[in-house]
Amino acid sequence: MRRRLQYLSTRIRPLGFRKTNFNVFLIVLINVLGITLVIYGIRLGSEDKTITKAYGIDLQDITNSTTYNREEVETATDSEETSSEEESDEWHLNPFPALRALWSNTESTLPVMPELDSIETQVTYPGAPNPIMERIEKHWNDELCQAMQNLSRRFYDPRRHVIPLRELYKFERFCNSSTFTLKTSTKTKERLCDVVSTPIQHYRTCAVVGNGGILLNSSCGAEIDAHDFVVRSNLPPTLPYRQDVGIKTNFTAVNFERLIQVRDQLKSSNPRVLDDVFARFRSSPGMVFAYGLSLSDERNQRRMTGTARTVRERGLPVTFAFAHRSYMDSKGMWYLLSGKQNHLPSTGLNVMGLASSFCDKISLYGYFPFDSDIHGKKVPYHYYDRKLAAGSHNMANEFIIYRRLHDLGIIRHIIGRCESDP
Repeated sequence: MRRRLQYLSTRIRPLGFRKTNFNVFLIVLINVLGITLVIYGIRLGSEDKTITKAYGIDLQDITNSTTYNREEVETATDSEETSSEEESDEWHLNPFPALRALWSNTESTLPVMPELDSIETQVTYPGAPNPIMERIEKHWNDELCQAMQNLSRRFYDPRRHVIPLRELYKFERFCNSSTFTLKTSTKTKERLCDVVSTPIQHYRTCAVVGNGGILLNSSCGAEIDAHDFVVRSNLPPTLPYRQDVGIKTNFTAVNFERLIQVRDQLKSSNPRVLDDVFARFRSSPGMVFAYGLSLSDERNQRRMTGTARTVRERGLPVTFAFAHRSYMDSKGMWYLLSGKQNHLPSTGLNVMGLASSFCDKISLYGYFPFDSDIHGKKVPYHYYDRKLAAGSHNMANEFIIYRRLHDLGIIRHIIGRCESDP
């Protein structure tokens, strides 16, 4: 090491550098940073292989498929270096080749699991046909919706991602959290972690409702509530905005930040704060409150169990749930669809992916990341506050995903006012 430093000091003297302790330190620091960047680049390049191999997916097989357009992927990758305005024009998301290539072998890479009960088995006397749903059902392409569902099930599954919190001890004792197999399994004979269950079933239509300010004055409340199952994120208020966002909530997924906020609110000595958070739980009896990240961190586990205990003490019928692994581990799905890496998908994008694994047809509301609507009118980031957009997610890229899936009839992405009842 000393000889190396002496050599470097002699090489830099002609450039005007003096051999001082500071300059020697600077040389060492530059070398360390260079080595670190090389290592980081190697790890970053291998990340996609780790993601896709988790569920038996080989990206090489997909890119070599005769139905997969390699030039579109290269164009999409090159467009990452452009500005956000140029990116929206150059990135042509084309999910259909990936869906078609994966159609036949979607379930073969996952352990055999029992089918989710359909909604028809839960209702003895289904109600009369809903005129709202009859009007909007013509939008969906049934074949592509089925393909999207098959693809989603390779990355998301409520049996793995929505496990009742009351079964946490059983899960930790008998199951491997990373593979969702029993600890007694062997490499030659893996057994599914079938000792836990899920409160989620199979639904025909689902409304996935984001918290975007685009919902204000949208009159979408009745249309949202007309779906069989309504999914929301981060426990937003609904009653004061029911005309625009509806009041029905069957499932809400919370991220790390929101879980901490809810836990702190429940510990508050301010009656108004307590009344507000309990009102949000009370407005949706039977709701599934799910933490979308891993509970391997004991602090998060305490926050989740403490929240559940406090809510149960109030007698509120809410089911608390957790995921065997973080939703973020499923980001490989969005790489397959877009040809781009989504290193940190938003809660909304992950919730939509999860919903598509148990919903046949999805309507998306409140997913709009811009500060002006399609008519140039200013809109807040959230419909219930003036919070600014966070910079940790690429919302513009995610918006392109939603619009392309909408154009193909795979989802309904509503970004304007909803039609009035016929």
